[in-house]
Amino acid sequence: MKPDTKQAEALIAAALKMRADSGDPTAQLELGQRYDTGLGVQQDFDEAMAWYHKASTNGVVEAKYNIGVLYDRGRGVEANPNEAMKWYLEAAEAGDCWAENNIGFLYAQGRGVERDDDEALRWYRRAAEKGHFSARFNLGARYAQGNGVEVDLCVAHMWFSVAQHACTPVEFERAKQAKEALESEMDATQLKHAQGLFSAWADSVQKEALDKPTRRVPVAPDLDEQ
Repeated sequence: MKPDTKQAEALIAAALKMRADSGDPTAQLELGQRYDTGLGVQQDFDEAMAWYHKASTNGVVEAKYNIGVLYDRGRGVEANPNEAMKWYLEAAEAGDCWAENNIGFLYAQGRGVERDDDEALRWYRRAAEKGHFSARFNLGARYAQGNGVEVDLCVAHMWFSVAQHACTPVEFERAKQAKEALESEMDATQLKHAQGLFSAWADSVQKEALDKPTRRVPVAPDLDEQ
């Protein structure tokens, strides 16, 4: 980071600190994220956790998810998937699709809970319906590989198609490559059926559910199965 940029970020962090100290929940979340990532401040996971807890107490759902991430990844604390699951569930109760995806991943891996492929699929679907790329990609990967479900290339292809909506260019390319890999194993009838599944799915949901972006400040990479 250039010196002038670094100084500007430090000034922004200082202003956020004043707002956070006065009880502004959004500032508390943003300050926690800055300590989490080291943007404009010295990276400090203890400070990040403290500010996330304050924001969470003030009703900020994203802060609950971020606390879960700290426990999940062992950032500043000993990794504790049980505690991570608790915080993810709190965020998911408020409809947070990022937390829903990570709950699915924990069930898929048997971390903090007994492995349960049905629960993994259920949580991935909940997140996928809200536009979460990794959840959509995870569903495609599961059906492509027969991981917890019967192999179904048509359904896998559908989910990779869904994943190409409301995503970044890098994510779009990743889903595109996954689709192309499947298509090399599919015949024309299967491909037509897959395209029909996607059209039926798109028709069955509100357009905003298909295209709604779910971008937020990334404090850690998404949990996915690839």
